[in-house]
Amino acid sequence: MSTDAPAVDLAAVVEDARRRLLELEAERQHLALDALSDDDAAERLKDVASLMTAARDEIEHALLAESEVDRRAVAAKEQEKRDERARLLALADKAAQRLPAASRQVDEAATALARAIARHREIYDDDLALRIQAGVLSQPSGWEPGPAYEAALRHALAAEGCSDTVAFRDPPRGLRGGVAPLSGR
Repeated sequence: MSTDAPAVDLAAVVEDARRRLLELEAERQHLALDALSDDDAAERLKDVASLMTAARDEIEHALLAESEVDRRAVAAKEQEKRDERARLLALADKAAQRLPAASRQVDEAATALARAIARHREIYDDDLALRIQAGVLSQPSGWEPGPAYEAALRHALAAEGCSDTVAFRDPPRGLRGGVAPLSGR
């Protein structure tokens, strides 16, 4: 079963059959009276009736064919949509297979980041305590934000084009010097 449009111009077939039907109807009306008394006219009237039936059948056939062409076109479009959906789902399934490994990488990186921050904070606190002992700095009163880890993380996320993937407080507080890598301060 082909989904291609037929090589025949179905509208032209219908138009031609309707034109013939009108001509045959006119001939049938002309023969009607003569056929009552003339055997040749009666025989021709039978032929005209048969030709009219054939023309009506041709019209019906062409209209059915047009409907089938339309139905096949719709079916082909629906099949294309199903095929595209299946293709996209196959790609999604393939991508989903890589998610567990990527999730482990995120977890490992988050753990490594937490350890690096803890180590950095320890060094920072030691440095601050030693400077206070040396009398170079005084004991901070109240809250001291310390290193801007949030700024460093915001900077790294923005640099990778995924700054909207982590929820931060808005507006950021305590980000002295703006959003920048910690090593650049």
